[in-house]
Amino acid sequence: YVLHDEMAAGLTLDASSVVVKVNDVPLVANNGIREEYDYTLKTTDVSDSKYDFEIVFEQDYLDTITADTAIIVTYKATLNGNADIYTGEKINTNKATLSYGESPDTPGAETVTNTFSFDLVKTDESKKLLAGAEFELYATVDGTNDKISLVKIDDNAYCLATEAEKNAPGFKSAKIVTNATSKITVKGV
Repeated sequence: YVLHDEMAAGLTLDASSVVVKVNDVPLVANNGIREEYDYTLKTTDVSDSKYDFEIVFEQDYLDTITADTAIIVTYKATLNGNADIYTGEKINTNKATLSYGESPDTPGAETVTNTFSFDLVKTDESKKLLAGAEFELYATVDGTNDKISLVKIDDNAYCLATEAEKNAPGFKSAKIVTNATSKITVKGV
């Protein structure tokens, strides 16, 4: 059994969030050290370049399951700077399929992650754009310890930081800085 997962370019997998369970009991992942494990998570060297990751179940584990065994796989992905902004059509799709034995892939299941954006401008009394105004985003009104981490895409756009970006050494959330030539777009909300 191999679970294949294909994410749109606008989604980034948080590989550390992948959990595989049966009856609320986590299965044992191949961590490169253990001799016995139930599955291997592959984020590189996948069977087809269209897949972002695969979960390959070990035959020894598969020999212990029955037709009634429900294997639940959960994971997180973060919208990144390539995420498409919602316009009413399916975007930022995530499709999972299962192949087993010599059978072709199952029809699979697909999810859609909609994302939105907003524009920000700073003007003077005559509605002229002002450069250099700085903004930060917070998840709550009082702004207490809930700053939203941002990454600057270019002088006119920012997006929410992925978990990998936030956990990278030296990461510092970008402040939104206005310019005198264009609105600022914040993506991924």
